[in-house]
Amino acid sequence: MKKLFVLMISVFLLTYSGWGQTMVSIRPGLNFNGFQIGKRGEKIIFYGGMQHAGFFNKYEGSNFTDVTKTSVLMPFVGVKYLVYQQESLIGYVNGMIMKPVFYGKSETDGQANPNFKDDLKALKIWGFELGYGMEYFLAKQFSLGGEFGLRLATYKRESTDPNFSYADNFRFNMLYSSVSFNFYLVKE
Repeated sequence: MKKLFVLMISVFLLTYSGWGQTMVSIRPGLNFNGFQIGKRGEKIIFYGGMQHAGFFNKYEGSNFTDVTKTSVLMPFVGVKYLVYQQESLIGYVNGMIMKPVFYGKSETDGQANPNFKDDLKALKIWGFELGYGMEYFLAKQFSLGGEFGLRLATYKRESTDPNFSYADNFRFNMLYSSVSFNFYLVKE
């Protein structure tokens, strides 16, 4: 997590050389909603941001009650490479990487599950995104965009317990489409 945070900060510091425009984007949809901020150059847009999701589950059995609250923060960094530019329209290829971080608690009959936080820390999940999008500039500072692509998540978990060892690998991918509202800060 620390390495990803340092990478995000480094991208912004290294790309802040005074060229280009600062970009703020909001992407609503049925997938995870998110906020991103970036720096636009002549052919490349570097960006980073954060997504969040929360989960709550309460199970009431005949002789016990389980309550689990979990949240996931998903910091990400990415790059858009402009492949098409004509007047008010741009087309780009998008690549992004994210590292979800889980936190939460689990209780049975009011007693904390001592292994739950360790189980969350043991999760090794990475997310990736590859897509193609277009933006139409309604004004110099405002554009509407659309994007279509593939999201991929990888999950790996291993146990080295001498009594019971296992390795669990899982991959999930889905197609996505999104609409974005983008605001560019223009230097005068």
